[in-house]
Amino acid sequence: MPPATSPLRPRRRLVYTFQVDTQGDTDLDNDVFIDGSFSVLADNGRHPAFYADFCQDIAIPLLG
Repeated sequence: MPPATSPLRPRRRLVYTFQVDTQGDTDLDNDVFIDGSFSVLADNGRHPAFYADFCQDIAIPLLG
């Protein structure tokens, strides 16, 4: 889609990181999140579509 007709254009971003203890194996079911390891690396504002109602805010205006 050309930018003029695109309903959503990513202009903002949220980047975060966290650590996980894998228990020394490849089984994802027993991984444990490390308390206090969550960290926001970049917060450039929310994306405009983050709280959008897809049907009401996007599909209906596009389809008419």
